[in-house]
Amino acid sequence: MEIFVPVRVSPSFLPVLKENEYCFSMTDQVSICVVSQKNIIKEFKKGELYLTSLQLIYLCRDSSHVSSLLDSCFGIPHETVLQVGLNTSNVFSYLSSKNRFFVFFKKSEKILHFQFLSSSCEGFLTEYKKIILSSSSSSASVTPSPSVSNSSSLPTSQSAKARAFSTSAAGVGGIIRQVEQKAEETDKTMNVAFKDLSALMTKAKEMVELAEKFSSLKNKTSNEEATFESYLGIMGIPDPVTKKLAGNLYHIQLARELSDFLIQGKVLQKSSGMIPLSDVYCLFNRARGSELISPEDLLAASNQLDDLGLPIR
Repeated sequence: MEIFVPVRVSPSFLPVLKENEYCFSMTDQVSICVVSQKNIIKEFKKGELYLTSLQLIYLCRDSSHVSSLLDSCFGIPHETVLQVGLNTSNVFSYLSSKNRFFVFFKKSEKILHFQFLSSSCEGFLTEYKKIILSSSSSSASVTPSPSVSNSSSLPTSQSAKARAFSTSAAGVGGIIRQVEQKAEETDKTMNVAFKDLSALMTKAKEMVELAEKFSSLKNKTSNEEATFESYLGIMGIPDPVTKKLAGNLYHIQLARELSDFLIQGKVLQKSSGMIPLSDVYCLFNRARGSELISPEDLLAASNQLDDLGLPIR
């Protein structure tokens, strides 16, 4: 069984999350060893770790430690994980338990050893355990067997029929009364519908005049206004990075997110390759939704673009 699945990366080398996938925590300076029968068979050094709702993503930016695209960014789906913990191993007995944890799989004898080189792994491990437990609980939930559901539904339906039966609804007279009742309900529904339609017709002239007014204004829109309107049509950022999520990596991750936004949103392309930072601030904050950033954060992220070797300057 292959324990890793490939994860796409953006132009600024950030993991591309799936639809409805959200990132809960991230950290850097993490090494991974793939262990089989107490022997290290593969090793990745000083990468970034992203804990999402669907998987644990590892991204290695150092090309000297990877041999393929799969090695540079891969995921470990939560449903494949059997257990996560601080289990000891003779291979790594010399390391502090506060800086490492192990991942065991359901259908593989391989073990993953994670070593945190610059911080403790306890906080990250606590969150990881909660997500694994939640994933296991949801997959272990079972639905009632058909035999149980059939046996319980039979008396319910019979009792419902018994409660619904009345002598006034029996015979030809009962059928006639039911038809008359349905006709009355239909009349009430039609009266309400036509009442609403009459109100709509009363306002129809005003609505047409308003639509014509907006249409004439739109035809008079200048080229600059049209460009700005095209910016407003840019899709928002589904899972924006935050200070709480990224910690010390905040401005670095924000710079990569900003670069992806300007490239993939074609913001620079629509503005002939150059755009004022004040416009970027407005557009970027709009795309981030409720997770707004300060001008200072934008400036700090912009200063990181060149140092990170990103295509935006």
